[in-house]
Amino acid sequence: MKRISFVLLLSSFTWMAYCQNDTIKASYNGNTDIREYVQRNVIYPSYAVENGIDGTVLYSFKVTKEGCVDSILFKKTPHRSFNTEIQKVLIKTNCKWKPAYNNGSPVDVWIESKAVFIVQ
Repeated sequence: MKRISFVLLLSSFTWMAYCQNDTIKASYNGNTDIREYVQRNVIYPSYAVENGIDGTVLYSFKVTKEGCVDSILFKKTPHRSFNTEIQKVLIKTNCKWKPAYNNGSPVDVWIESKAVFIVQ
């Protein structure tokens, strides 16, 4: 069996909340940066490995005031197979988020991020 190695650069992940006057950003398992969770759980798409496809995926998603992931949007991607893998990871976190708060009340918040995939 051929061994495939790849690097998933998640150190460049950025999380930005788009909510005016929010006092607490949305968090997953008590951490506003779920980089480690995504890094452990994302799988480099086999189609992309076989075809030498790499690149950056820019995406955003909404965390509702109930703490659920909603409306995952992909803004830039080298191939849709990357979108599928990121979507799988985010869906696993569904309804396990602590929502953002504004003036003491939970609010919906958009989180924008990117993932860089590199085949070695």
